Amino acid sequence: AEQIHIKQAVARVEPSRCTGCKVCIPIGHCYALEMVEAKDGVKHKSNKSNLVALVNPNDCTGCHTCFDLCPTDCFVWEDVPADRKHIPV
Repeated sequence: AEQIHIKQAVARVEPSRCTGCKVCIPIGHCYALEMVEAKDGVKHKSNKSNLVALVNPNDCTGCHTCFDLCPTDCFVWEDVPADRKHIPV
């Protein structure tokens, strides 16, 4: 039988792609997302609010909903933090 290996990943935001539209924030089941002040002046040219989405990698379940909702494709995958002590549900 063929084995399938699934690697768990979490979402991360590319601030230069985030317009601060907040479309991702109303996801009812997600406790990993919040809007924060953009740091180092890195933000999308259309972002007038200076807010960008931020994902807490310790709380991200990898559900992909933020990817599906984002109109600017600002979410990317990254490895689960090595020091993560729990799996969010």
